[in-house]
Parts: sequence; structure tokens; C-alpha cells
Amino acid sequence: MRTYAMIFVGAALAAGCGGAGDGETGSVQQGFELGTWIAASYHGLDVGGSHGCVIDNCGGIQCFGRNDYGQATVPSYLRHNRWKEVSAGTLHTCGLTTKGSIHCWGNDYFGQATPPAGTGYQHIDAGPSHTCAIDSGGNPRCWGNITTPPPASVVNATGIASGHGYACAEYDDPSLRTKILGCWSGGSVAPSPSHFFSLLGSTPPHGTSAGRYHACTLRGSQLLCWGSNTYGESDGKGLRGGNDPFAVLDEEDPAGTRIFPAYAPGMYGWTAVAAGYYHTCGLNSGYANHISSPSNAFCWGSDSFGESSGIPSQQFTELSAGAYVSCGITSANDVLCWGRTVDLPAQPALPTQCLSYTLPSKPTF
Repeated sequence: MRTYAMIFVGAALAAGCGGAGDGETGSVQQGFELGTWIAASYHGLDVGGSHGCVIDNCGGIQCFGRNDYGQATVPSYLRHNRWKEVSAGTLHTCGLTTKGSIHCWGNDYFGQATPPAGTGYQHIDAGPSHTCAIDSGGNPRCWGNITTPPPASVVNATGIASGHGYACAEYDDPSLRTKILGCWSGGSVAPSPSHFFSLLGSTPPHGTSAGRYHACTLRGSQLLCWGSNTYGESDGKGLRGGNDPFAVLDEEDPAGTRIFPAYAPGMYGWTAVAAGYYHTCGLNSGYANHISSPSNAFCWGSDSFGESSGIPSQQFTELSAGAYVSCGITSANDVLCWGRTVDLPAQPALPTQCLSYTLPSKPTF
């Protein structure tokens, strides 16, 4: 193991996987830090159109896949930051630092890569051409190609998800004294928050994920999806032969878009869900054991490139679904992808080490 002592005096740093500080401006404050190369592990996986990103255990972002707009390359002036979250849109990427500031790169045609200034942001999620975040007061804020601002009733939000021109938030409802789920958009893609008041009950939603025209959430360990169901992305009937749909959608709007998730009959044991463009993936170890599946990951919906059927025989800790591709982090810390892997490799070549920095203790005399 190699250890380095480094002195930085107002210089930019772009070394290793991690950062030397969280200076936010691209320059490192004067200081003295110790850098040590350690084995890299990854978390926070997010896949966009044809690129994906993860965060290493040194606090750095690693991206892979399509890079025609620079969406898979963290700008050099940002590489010194330590990151809390990363989210990949179709052609842009946004990261949230540990100090709560947001930085974006890649395509900015709709302003989706021009985030608000400030710190204290809690969560981010990049959609196809817009991005949303939760600020320090628990209020959703969105920018880019989304025409309707978050409703004033959406307060004390703890989760945010961005789809195609719409967004969903997990937030408190004072009248029900519980956390519920609400979605908003500039068109008819997503139902309004009022549709969910009487449906989500006392069990709070969590882990919400927005696809192109459908979205999913977890209610306890039950999986609920609603929205477009053109390819079976919402009803799960294509899951392992269609014998165990995880939810039944009980109403449709006049346009045929299914919007109301029902609770029973349902399949429980879900720990994560990821909505892609036209397919959905989730983790369920209990169901995997029940049917003797070689993997705890399941996908359903569109399968044009094997994004639903090509799941590797591995145990996964995280999943993310993109346009026509799905990716996951295995229990062995490998990032694997399946589906349309022309631009996004089946096994991204990620660094095996990252440079971890620590501030030495103040000397005593």
C-alpha cells in the first residue's frame, strides 16, 4: 500500500478516483492531506440513455458508456469534489456533493445541466431532458424541459424521481399525517398528487423510480407501478412467464394510460426497483429462492435488446435501468450491464483502486 503526503496551495486537483476536498469552486483550499491508494468499491449506480455512473468509496464519480456530449466525463475542475449522489439523464449527468451543491455536465439544450446555485441539497434525479432535486427545506426544485413547477402542496420531500416531462416526489401530507407520493407534469403523462391521497395509506412510499412514461415505488416490500403499460412495463405479467404479477392496475384514464396502483393481489419481498424507458427491473431475493432463480434481479417489459431477459446469473446489490439497457452492481462489486451494450459495455472497465485522502491530526506540542 502506497501512502502519499501532499501539499495543496490553491491548486486544482484531478488525481485518482476520489477528491482532496469539497471546495465546490474547482480549487483546493490551502491544506495538507494524506493520500492512500485503496481497493475501490462502488455504489450509487445510475444509468441514463446509453451511459452510466457510480460513486467509488473514495467519494469520486466514475462514468462509462456513450460520451458524445461529454456526459460520461466528469469535468476536470470538479474532480476534487467528494460526491454523495450521481444521476444520469439521457445525454447529461448531475452530481450532488457531500456539501449539498449540484454540478451537471453534458448536453444542456433545455437547461437540464444548469442547476441552481447554493448548498444544502439533499437528493437529485436526472430525467431525459430535465433534472429535479430536493433543497435544504425539503422542497422539490426542477430545471430543464419540464413545464409545470412542483405543486405548493409538495412539502418536506424525502425522495424525488424524474421521468419524461414529469416528476414524482415522496413527501409529507399534513392532512393524512403520513408520507405519500405525488407526481406532476405539463401534460397528461403523469397523474396529479391528488390521485394518490387515498391510495398510499399509512405505509410510506420509498425508492420511487420514474421511467419514460411509467413509474414505480415500494410500499413496504410491495412493488407498485403505474403509467404506460404498452410493453408490460407496469403490470409485471411478463415476469418469469407471467404467473406472478406483482400488482394489478385497476383503473385507466380515457387515453388508456393506467394510473392507479392497486395493493392486492401483490407480490412482496422487493428491496429495490428501477424504471427504464419501457422496462422495469427489481431486486427480490425471496422470490428468487422461491423459483430457484440464479439471480435475485428480475426485469420485465420491453426486451428489444435483451434488457429484460439478459440478466446475468449473479446476486446484485443495486440495479438501474436505462433506455434499452440495464445494469447492476453484484455482491462481488462488479458492475455488469445487459441489453443494448453497443455504447455501454457489458462490464465497464472501472478502476480497481482509488486515492483516499485524510486530513492528519493537528500536531500537539
